[in-house]
Amino acid sequence: MRPNRSFPVPFDLDRPALIFLAAALVMAVLSYGLGPASFMRWHDLGDSHLTRYMATAATVKAVGLHSLFPWAASGVDLEATGTRTTDAFLLLFLILPGWAAIAAMRVAQLFIAGYFMDRLLDRHLGLPRWAAVCGGLFHLLLQENMLEHYFGIGAIPLILYVLTGLLARRPWQGLALAGLAGLIYSQFVFAPLTVVFLPPLLAGWLIAMRPRQWPLALGVGAAFSLAAVVGQVDMVAAMAVNGPLSHRIGHGFQMPWKIIGGPRILSQPVLWIGLIGIMAARGDRRMGWALLGGLTGIVALMIVQHPIRLLLAPHIPLAAAFTGYRFFVDAPVLMAGLAAWGLERMVARLRGDGGWTRKTRGVVATALLAAAALPLMQMAEDARTWIQWGGYRANLEAPALKRLAAETRADDPFRVATIQENGLQAGFMNAYPLETADGYINLYPRQYHELWELVIEPYLARSPEIARYFTENGARISLYTDDGHSLPLPVERYFRTPLLALLNVRYLVTTVPLDDAGLELLPETRPDRWWDELTTGEKIRRRLGENVHGRHVALYRVKDAVARYRLVGTVRLHDNRAGMEAALRTASTLDLEHEAHLWRADAPRLGLAEGAVLGKGEVRIQRATPDRVELNVETDAPGLLVAANAFSPFWRADIDNAPATLTPAYGGVMAVAVPAGRHTVTLTYRPPYLPGGGAR
Repeated sequence: MRPNRSFPVPFDLDRPALIFLAAALVMAVLSYGLGPASFMRWHDLGDSHLTRYMATAATVKAVGLHSLFPWAASGVDLEATGTRTTDAFLLLFLILPGWAAIAAMRVAQLFIAGYFMDRLLDRHLGLPRWAAVCGGLFHLLLQENMLEHYFGIGAIPLILYVLTGLLARRPWQGLALAGLAGLIYSQFVFAPLTVVFLPPLLAGWLIAMRPRQWPLALGVGAAFSLAAVVGQVDMVAAMAVNGPLSHRIGHGFQMPWKIIGGPRILSQPVLWIGLIGIMAARGDRRMGWALLGGLTGIVALMIVQHPIRLLLAPHIPLAAAFTGYRFFVDAPVLMAGLAAWGLERMVARLRGDGGWTRKTRGVVATALLAAAALPLMQMAEDARTWIQWGGYRANLEAPALKRLAAETRADDPFRVATIQENGLQAGFMNAYPLETADGYINLYPRQYHELWELVIEPYLARSPEIARYFTENGARISLYTDDGHSLPLPVERYFRTPLLALLNVRYLVTTVPLDDAGLELLPETRPDRWWDELTTGEKIRRRLGENVHGRHVALYRVKDAVARYRLVGTVRLHDNRAGMEAALRTASTLDLEHEAHLWRADAPRLGLAEGAVLGKGEVRIQRATPDRVELNVETDAPGLLVAANAFSPFWRADIDNAPATLTPAYGGVMAVAVPAGRHTVTLTYRPPYLPGGGAR
């Protein structure tokens, strides 16, 4: 095939795969450097989702498939966090180093986003070859900073391309192949972030492509969507059963426009390219108006979803945990298509029949530069942020944390928590993997949210903005501080160390000095100077060194951290949350270790009375996997075993293979009464979406 030389760029338009592969590699390198010199914006994508893959892969290698993610928030449902052990991308983390797995994901996403947008515009919308390539580049540029968490956004042109082609087949073949495509798609994406929001786009696009076949178009779209949900029925079920029990219940009103809608879409240059094209077009403008109408409909759905959700929540509990503003996933493909069509209309008006001129070439070049402006500006901002936050290797190759992870023992588990300053995120700890009491978690128990609120209450009382965020969102359970500390940070003004000790937190990870009698700085992790004592030039030099050697962090040991599994000496009963919180606020670590705080309503089932002296003894870990813990317990009298894991009704307790009552303790962890003597206590996580699962 002869190259098309009519387009004013120095590449072969008849080889679009090479064009988009090159563009994907360039964008990936600019985004985070593919390895030791890397930087990427972490937020909820990198600081939890990708590091969650690393922790899950390490656990699968060690113990096989499991349902609980033990590495964050004192243990949460794995699939309710958006991670599965059957995910195709998990295979990358099983066979490749973390940076290589992320790089492969990023390049694949960008290539698919560009290449199939080009194919869609060329073959199904009939745009000229050069305009289709521009549309593919527009869509690729719109994927900036969208990693696996949003992989399905980049793949939407591929879906539309495949499903449009299926409309030309016999109905039964089209429906069957659409279902197969949905199952395949479900193994590569976090479906609740895409499949839930795709049906309006699929229906509108397919009907527009084949209006006379509208029943088949609707059927193909529905077959794809339903199969994608079926392919992730385990994840959907996990979210359905955990959502009504989670921290998301009771969230305050949040305006979708403020969260995501207008500013994100209106700030995109590609949208304005399309709008200018509509104004400049001569003749038939139906395609432009249709694409703009679809985009307007997406924005409308983002705006109206929240009031609808509030109306449904009292009748459908899952609706309260559903964030519907993510209809924005449909916007990039519509904006890219509109921009490509608009650019072609502008060029057509300028060209007439005179062929390519300097002016028309300038218009195309200007449009491509404008589309690249926003991601390039963001990359420039990222470069500045790199000084404060560090790069991939700096954050995920910290020598002190690697040593700490190497020293962990199965018979002596502990957790860490992170002072979130200077770019440190709780999720980084999971990559080593180290278990954390904090984290950025999609769904976790509401009771744990209430207990963590008590942990950070000193700072919430002084920071209305953080208090509002934690109450209305709460996905990030963190040790919040005011960024910028060169003098020791007075810990009591920010969080309660006795409650961290209760949650089995043995170390605090930090880049700022801490001042608390209950903490001890490990001498080998003490820096020559703390981060906020450095000049800007010194910070840059340190960051460059960290790209090679890994990030320096300081570790403070919590002196009296409480064991993960222990027997308590007595109990204290409470009628309501206010009473329990009042007691926990003033309790010392020693008090919390030896006195369990329970709800009075649960005491009869356990056979306990307030103030009763309980049996003393020893607890030894016989075997521990994410969703099954076997303990050898020996006590001289009836006692109470406390497990500092986040309470869920889907945990089961058995004593010598006989069912036992498991109850909340301290408002957010677990306890079970044990008889005198030697016994084997087994704690098993069995959620309802597994055969034989559910609360007993």
